[in-house]
Amino acid sequence: MKNLILILSLCFVLFSCFEKEEEVTVVPEIPIEEGNVMKCEKATKFIEEVDTYPITREGERKASIKKYKFRNKFVYWLRPSSEGHSDGFIIDGNCNLICDWVLVGETGCNDWNRSTVEYVETIWQDQR
Repeated sequence: MKNLILILSLCFVLFSCFEKEEEVTVVPEIPIEEGNVMKCEKATKFIEEVDTYPITREGERKASIKKYKFRNKFVYWLRPSSEGHSDGFIIDGNCNLICDWVLVGETGCNDWNRSTVEYVETIWQDQR
């Protein structure tokens, strides 16, 4: 009986010394959620820059951020007013630059046209 208690006590001590490994879960970097492009640093800087532009005249294009479906994913066209000398740039939902244009169709988005792009909605527009 003494031996049995000794063996059980020894087993208890041995097994209690080993800590159970905790399962570690790696949480990936969370991309900007669709529709939350306004949290993107590029978008906030764009809006701050637009606020320094003169107020657009009636009939001129106002600065805007528009959502499109392009290459099977959602992208955002940050486009200054027609007074700007650029057609803006396009970012994806993770705030990565997709296209940077001087004129539409240059530098990275040569396939941007009506057959490859689907307008979704206007996210933001200059209200001045």
